[in-house]
Amino acid sequence: MRHKSVATGEYDTQIGNPGTFWRDSRGFVEARFEPHLTDTVQLFTRAYANQFGFRSRYIFGGDVENDQEDFLGHVVGAEARVVWNPFRALRLTVGTEGQFHVLAQQTGGPVSNPTAYLNGDHPYQIAAGYLSLDGSPTDWFRYSAAARLDWYSTFGATINPRLALIFHPYARGTLKVMGGSAFRAPAVAELYYQSDSQIANPNVQPERTYSGEIEYSHRLSSSWTLLGSGFVNYTTNLIALADVPGMTDVLQYQNNTTPIVTLGAEAEVRREWRQGWMASASYSFQRSRFTGADAASLREVPNSPEHLFSLRGSAPVVPGVFLVTSRLSFEGPRFDRNFRATDPAQGTTDLALLWDIVLSGRVERWGLRYAIGAYNIIDWRYSVPVSPELPISSVPQNGRTFLASMGLDF
Repeated sequence: MRHKSVATGEYDTQIGNPGTFWRDSRGFVEARFEPHLTDTVQLFTRAYANQFGFRSRYIFGGDVENDQEDFLGHVVGAEARVVWNPFRALRLTVGTEGQFHVLAQQTGGPVSNPTAYLNGDHPYQIAAGYLSLDGSPTDWFRYSAAARLDWYSTFGATINPRLALIFHPYARGTLKVMGGSAFRAPAVAELYYQSDSQIANPNVQPERTYSGEIEYSHRLSSSWTLLGSGFVNYTTNLIALADVPGMTDVLQYQNNTTPIVTLGAEAEVRREWRQGWMASASYSFQRSRFTGADAASLREVPNSPEHLFSLRGSAPVVPGVFLVTSRLSFEGPRFDRNFRATDPAQGTTDLALLWDIVLSGRVERWGLRYAIGAYNIIDWRYSVPVSPELPISSVPQNGRTFLASMGLDF
């Protein structure tokens, strides 16, 4: 379960009032059966059930009654796949999955009438089938090709292929050529949520991304590797809150019809993980632009930093028991949400320089895992852009924070 106070004034709530909160919980159970049918054929099956609950409370102040919203979801599903691996050059995987979201209930309204403006249950179904081929016909070449068909009762079907070709032109060199597509289905809230200031849009379509990447790596030694890559992403149908044409102060989830193209490159030098030791330094540059017929009327793409730099390292304090990991990262400025020509002037956030240290370990005898971390140690003050439901265009992030966690495997 997670409980989070939201004091940023979302949906005209009181800024700084911790009584505005989000609380969610989740339960999950799964059963697996994975027999070897023959020496070359294995069957993987699983059945599962998932429960999700969410409650939010909005404190407006004054004479306005506080609102409460709830979401409850129940999911059952099953998956089966067969893997056939007759020889090194070929491994074939065929699978299918079905999900039944038997409950997808949203309610909302004043605390005294919690279903006043939102009261609906929208169960839906998902079916999928997928196929993949991979193998290594020779020592210098490996391939992986796959495709997946997903059908949602909310919007229909989508097919997403993926291809990766891996070459070893010499003993220490590796060339990877990768491409594919992916999608993000609209959530129930993006399809059916409504309130006094927002209307539903059951016609929202999935977001789509097409990507390609070329990566080359050279092993400087048995431990150190130098990598360089270039990539391109083409994204369309991004889902975002937007003003409803012809209506004043009314929002709606809509697909942005102007695609975004991102070009970028990355370089990294790293020491491979060995006996608890690891180190890496990387730099990435990317440039995102609106494209298409309406691009001329738009400004810069929001929330997309151009420069990213990172130093990371891990070292054993007590080998096999206690590990220290540190990361120093730099993020360049990000443009805020005012990307339309009719919006107020578009600004940028400040750069961010963050340093984190985490001490972690595992006691194998007891199956105990633990971690103690200090984040943003230098207490750098920075913010990130946010969407239109907040009264401010960017939200300050946490300063110096500490986190401890513990887990038990049995």
